Amino acid sequence: MRKVSLKGTVSRTGRTEKKIDWAEADKMLIAGCTGVQCAAYFDMHPETFYRKVEKEFQLSFTEYATKKKEKGNSMLHATQFKLALEKDRSMLIWLGKQRLNQRDNPAHDEKFDAKLALLLDKLNTLEVPKKEEEWRKQ
Repeated sequence: MRKVSLKGTVSRTGRTEKKIDWAEADKMLIAGCTGVQCAAYFDMHPETFYRKVEKEFQLSFTEYATKKKEKGNSMLHATQFKLALEKDRSMLIWLGKQRLNQRDNPAHDEKFDAKLALLLDKLNTLEVPKKEEEWRKQ
């Protein structure tokens, strides 16, 4: 807001605009911080922070934050994978469980069903006609 004095000089009224260190904001979002946390860090209301993101990057805050968070996730995955292959046996086991659905104790879901076994035996003993006409006769 501008105010003109009696002397004709222009002065600003209201709060001074708070600056955002976008490199720092990016680091925070990559690390998984929320918009509310970033806004608090820069000492501003979350809606103000969201508007500044939209003005600076021409993206909604959600789009911008998602890109940064996914970058952080990919960096984390790459680091975990590197550790797993180099020296961290527990990380290798954890990644196997998460990505490959490996388990410490594989569960045996196979259960013996006596009724099903008898039915399958009966089906195996039936003779199946070779020609369609023979099948229709029966």
